[in-house]
Amino acid sequence: MMRGMRSAKQKHEEHEEHEERRQGERVSSAGATKRGFRSLFCPSCGRKTSDLIEGLCRDCFAARIEIANVVPSRILLKYCRVCDSFFRGGERVSVESAVEDFVTREIMKRLQCEDFRVQVRDIKEMRGSISVVMRVSVVVSGVEKEEEFPLEIALRREVCEVCSRFVGGYYEAIIQLRAEGRDPTEDEIRIAREIAFSSLREKDFISKEKHVRRGVDFYVSSSACARRISREIVRYLGGSVSESPKLYGMVEGRNVYRVSFSVRLPPH
Repeated sequence: MMRGMRSAKQKHEEHEEHEERRQGERVSSAGATKRGFRSLFCPSCGRKTSDLIEGLCRDCFAARIEIANVVPSRILLKYCRVCDSFFRGGERVSVESAVEDFVTREIMKRLQCEDFRVQVRDIKEMRGSISVVMRVSVVVSGVEKEEEFPLEIALRREVCEVCSRFVGGYYEAIIQLRAEGRDPTEDEIRIAREIAFSSLREKDFISKEKHVRRGVDFYVSSSACARRISREIVRYLGGSVSESPKLYGMVEGRNVYRVSFSVRLPPH
């Protein structure tokens, strides 16, 4: 009787063990199915991958990012033959900045990228053109790609607006350097000239320096520049400055004035 009871108990335990094994097999099978679902294959190269980017593995997706193909192999840049400058719009810039700006605009226009870096490498000047090597790195859909490629720069040689005005003797103001009861000394004229040229900004220029009776006149591109120079001369050498505008003409329906700045140095 006791043996019969133990036999029933053993059968019950064996049944429970069998059910536990079956449940474990189901879990293991489900896990394998789940892992198999995450294991993908690239249709281009056939390699196994954990994720696909636009249907491709990372390497195949990166291989299809062709940076050099979105940038023309030859570009045209504005170049002033007088001041030897390149331009970005109306701003004077270096050749590196002009090229990097052009390539940046092409990449932004033609590539859907999250980030990019543009760098000009070797620069070689040839007759009528310049060749450079570009290094460009982009990030597209989280994948980074870097390429180096040559770029030829043709020069559109012309005279920029500022140089055209300078060559033509354009001015909007005159600084009249004089002294109370005497002529300015050579040292004072030299210092005033140094102050004038050191005060010039990007689009400023002095088109002419004219020695006259009792002093010297500086012909300046703008009244704002002439005012800045006049005040700096007075601050350094002393004296006073006064302004006298004179109607010069009309441009596009507005009055245009030329301003005389009278700089009077103190007596000895």
